[in-house]
Amino acid sequence: MELSVGLENMEAFDERYFSDEEFNGITLVANATQNWFAECWWKAGGWSYAVPAKVWIHDGFGDGKAIELSENR
Repeated sequence: MELSVGLENMEAFDERYFSDEEFNGITLVANATQNWFAECWWKAGGWSYAVPAKVWIHDGFGDGKAIELSENR
């Protein structure tokens, strides 16, 4: 299932994160969003979800590493 969230539209991050290529703030935002989603999933009881699930940010943003959301692989 794909969930489309525009990283550049997130109010929690200053727009300067996205304008300075040397700083590469988009990577920080992508990783923070991915980890936030995983924490919410686990706190809602998702670790024991019957279907294998993982989350990652697409289009080359973030570190590119998926986070396992359920123990069922």
